[in-house]
Amino acid sequence: MRAFAAPLLTFLILCTCVLSLPVKAAERVTPKHGRAELVVAILAQNDGTEITDFLVPHALLSEAPGTKVLAVAEEPGPISFWPALKAEPDMDLAKFDAAWPEGADLIVVPAVHDPQNARLTAWLRAQAAKGAFIASICDGSLLLAESGVLDGHEATGHFYTKDNRRTDYPHVTWHANRRYVEDGRFLTSSGVSASLPASLRLVERIAGPAEAQKLAARYGIASYGPQHNSDRFNIGLREISTALTNLLFGWPRSTYAVLGKDGMDQVDLAFAVDMGARSWESASSLAADGTELRTAQGLRFYPDMSMEEAQSALTLALPGDARSADVTLSSSASLRSDMLKLLEETHGAATASFIATQIEYPLETQLP
Repeated sequence: MRAFAAPLLTFLILCTCVLSLPVKAAERVTPKHGRAELVVAILAQNDGTEITDFLVPHALLSEAPGTKVLAVAEEPGPISFWPALKAEPDMDLAKFDAAWPEGADLIVVPAVHDPQNARLTAWLRAQAAKGAFIASICDGSLLLAESGVLDGHEATGHFYTKDNRRTDYPHVTWHANRRYVEDGRFLTSSGVSASLPASLRLVERIAGPAEAQKLAARYGIASYGPQHNSDRFNIGLREISTALTNLLFGWPRSTYAVLGKDGMDQVDLAFAVDMGARSWESASSLAADGTELRTAQGLRFYPDMSMEEAQSALTLALPGDARSADVTLSSSASLRSDMLKLLEETHGAATASFIATQIEYPLETQLP
């Protein structure tokens, strides 16, 4: 047993370290008149919502005092996340609109496979007209831009789509080298790993810096400011060669089976699953006996395999899980770097670097 103390190229996305520069004060995000709680909708497309983009803000905002956080899917039925796992939303768009006709106070938009989805873009336009504060994670900004609500505003997204964004949505001022960009009632972030600093910034704007810093400490985030160097990330010949080599010759495929249990942390789950499934020669699954599990932050997940079936995979125990596993991820603060060490050990340095690039993870030192 080893213990660590410490694929679609256009649909990439993780987050942890950010340079420790100060975060500027900004206007608080508050409930609409007459509401006792901030109504937060984490939006999902039922088929193909990026898992970390969704789970991280759902988790952190659920722990911010005074919030009512809802997982809202386009249609009734489970959300099939990309690159793995399936969960049950709280409601669909129609039920949300019936329950909250005055609209959400805050909406978080993850990257989805179809950013031109007419129903989602129309819903976002309607919510913006009702005064919602809207945040996007990674290329959730494409869905926002497609809806037209970002016209005349500053924004960012995943490094890989920067040229397409500027061509397809010229009325938006697009920025690079920023973990997140704030402009009025909008906050947009860079690639997947930016879900953590962007969500911490939202927690600060809802509940104040003390609450945000408490959560940041849990996940090993020294600072959640917007500083970032996206120019260091690139999908070039090396990355394409790594992906194709793994895809064509990475047999037999390996599976990372995360041992699921009630009360597991969504942030830990998201990064372990997301990173394990991005090598192009491996997949991630959730293992448990039973039909469903509920996370510490309230989402219901459906396991992919039984505990017995997981014995043929490489099992991962999340922080706080004392069960026997091939790999024990011992700390939420170091989980992301520990996963990269495991991936480098298992698949090689080039693959670990490729995975970090996909999620736009700001490594302290570049892997060889």
